[in-house]
Amino acid sequence: MRLWDHLNEIKSHIGRSWVVIGDFNEGIHLSETLRGHFLRARAMKSKEVMETCSLMDLGSKGQKYTWHIHIYVVMHIAKRLDRAIVNCDWRMQFLVVFVETLCGDNY
Repeated sequence: MRLWDHLNEIKSHIGRSWVVIGDFNEGIHLSETLRGHFLRARAMKSKEVMETCSLMDLGSKGQKYTWHIHIYVVMHIAKRLDRAIVNCDWRMQFLVVFVETLCGDNY
């Protein structure tokens, strides 16, 4: 949660376009989780801060999930943890930019 709290804090100091890219360590939507735990409260906190900071997820092309783990041979868990979020000013400046997931981590 510290990342989301930090984004809330720095929002007022950023007066122009901004982008945050990286491993957010949690999915935002249930559809971003294949098996494993989806923590709805954390997802709601993420969405709340994105809305407060006027940030949107750029989405991605390519592999749906960015993190994978195989538990023994019987279970495969996958999640979309990596993402790029931007504000509207950034999106308007870079209309043709997109995120492409080339391969997942630990796959």
